[in-house]
Amino acid sequence: MSENLREQPSEAARDEGRDFPFQGMFIVFSVISLLLIGAFYGYRYYRNVRNGVSQNSLSAAVIRDNAVVESGDGLYSVNGIRIFRGNCDNNYVLYSGLLWRIMQVNGDNTVRLIAAQDFNQLPCLRGERGFTDSQLHDWLNDRFLSQLDQSCLSTTRYYGDQIASISACITEDIAESTVSLCDVASWLNSVISGHTYLSDLNSSFWLANTSDAGAYRSAEGGLTVSDDSRFYGIRPVITLKADTPLVSGTGRKDDPYRCQKEAVGLGSEIRLGSDSWIVYGVDENCYRLIRKQALEEPLAFGLKGDSYDPDDQDTLAHYLNNEYLSSLPYQDLLREADWSCGDYAKELSGLAGTTLRCKVALASLLDIKLSQAEDYWLTTTSEKYAYTYGKQAELFRPTLLKNVVPAIAISRDTRLKLNADGSYEAGE
Repeated sequence: MSENLREQPSEAARDEGRDFPFQGMFIVFSVISLLLIGAFYGYRYYRNVRNGVSQNSLSAAVIRDNAVVESGDGLYSVNGIRIFRGNCDNNYVLYSGLLWRIMQVNGDNTVRLIAAQDFNQLPCLRGERGFTDSQLHDWLNDRFLSQLDQSCLSTTRYYGDQIASISACITEDIAESTVSLCDVASWLNSVISGHTYLSDLNSSFWLANTSDAGAYRSAEGGLTVSDDSRFYGIRPVITLKADTPLVSGTGRKDDPYRCQKEAVGLGSEIRLGSDSWIVYGVDENCYRLIRKQALEEPLAFGLKGDSYDPDDQDTLAHYLNNEYLSSLPYQDLLREADWSCGDYAKELSGLAGTTLRCKVALASLLDIKLSQAEDYWLTTTSEKYAYTYGKQAELFRPTLLKNVVPAIAISRDTRLKLNADGSYEAGE
């Protein structure tokens, strides 16, 4: 028996001998796999770091959350640029308190955004080089830009060509500015099967290109050319840096990507008493608030439309700074501020125009429009008429009844507490 054990291994010994090579091969294969995986993700990390991109950045999240498609609605890859096309519903971003749509992730991982709604209505008034040296361009890169958090902003590049016709769209003249409008080429690139998230039948806004006949605009789901002195929607275009962080969000309208932590600023809702106000301007020492909804009763601007003057009896300005002001249980929070008013031409051309100091005013034509109200008086006038803002900015006789949306200012030192719904309210 002992000789048999020496001459022929037992069954257990034979099994152990057979298993050993396979176990070794498995170990070697596992080590190689781990090395390859590490090299792959290490290269991706190196590439992203080299390009200034973090895996926690907005651009990385957009690419990670959206598989590239070759047909239908979604994110397309064109020459290294990721472009949203069609009826997309997952490209919303909340930046600087305002809601935007992602147009594209550029090759350098910067992210181009367009406003999700009109932030104002103004004429284009193209200059010699079209939109690039227009008064609208100046408004976007001065008054509008001054209200944005500029820490994450990069340069926006756009095609500023003058285009004779859409069929002969030229894309050679590359212009740069911090804030722009959507150019015709980008608008066309967003269309798939006749649909684009940039437009609908109720949307009409200026584009960055002009022609001899006027300026291009998006209208009723298509493109047209209009007189550049007409009032149409303004949807600014900005570009965020490649390393812009992602704080939260999934890109949906009800859960947009967020690039900043919650803070009081542009677009914030502040509740004072039973009234809801929206921050539509931030000064060094105060928040400028506009009422979220109009007052219950429409009122006349006054007997004439020369100016918004609280000292003028029987005018809207006098009523707001007397009877209305005294009715507010939180009137002690209001601060006097300088408000733009008066002639539209001077205000638009960048001249000082007219200002007045009071506690209750109205928005002016050049202010960012964030109230949900429609057809309401502004402080801006033209000769004996006053402007209103709504679906269309228009001049009306000041004796007509229009909605009233007051504007006020409160100190930035006012103690505000955050509510569960994201709004703020004054507290102890």
